[in-house]
Amino acid sequence: MKNFLFILVTFVTYSTFGQGFGSVVGTLGDAEENNAPLVYAHVKIKETGVTTQSDLSGVFQFELLNEGTYTLQLSFAGYESKELEINVASNKITEIKSSLGASSISFADLIALESTASREEKENSTEDN
Repeated sequence: MKNFLFILVTFVTYSTFGQGFGSVVGTLGDAEENNAPLVYAHVKIKETGVTTQSDLSGVFQFELLNEGTYTLQLSFAGYESKELEINVASNKITEIKSSLGASSISFADLIALESTASREEKENSTEDN
């Protein structure tokens, strides 16, 4: 009986170690500021929904990921969003280095925003009377 219990515990331990996990560590920079750290940027793994933020050094990290291919979604207010496909290997750290550039707004978009805001302001002022 003791031998059986020993074999069972050994088998469970080895099968747990056999299913290694990987990690992702990345640095996110500001393309507009010579890749200065992009602080508190939003980073999400699309397939799992797990999110994190970059720290004061622009560094983000995900741990205990199953081996496979994932899509990282990088975003920050006022900047263009980006998606990166990454491969996570068992018992390895995948390193990412990326940057985001400021999003641009066209003159036509600006005019459309202004007209929408003006229309809403007029509607609100007529409701108040």
